[in-house]
Amino acid sequence: MWLVETGGPGVQIRRVTEGSAADRAGLEPGDVILGINGRGASTPQIVAQMIRQMLAGQTATLQIWR
Repeated sequence: MWLVETGGPGVQIRRVTEGSAADRAGLEPGDVILGINGRGASTPQIVAQMIRQMLAGQTATLQIWR
């Protein structure tokens, strides 16, 4: 999954890798991640860090603007 800053709230998904967890979750290019598990998603780096801290198979609640 490739992420970019939006210039506003959240982080935009630019590309989703086929077969990835993001793909299986139904995320699409253009979706904006506003939060993960109740924590704000303000930069691509912060979102990547939050995702890396999750264990394989762990579920997350994402707040998305589509």
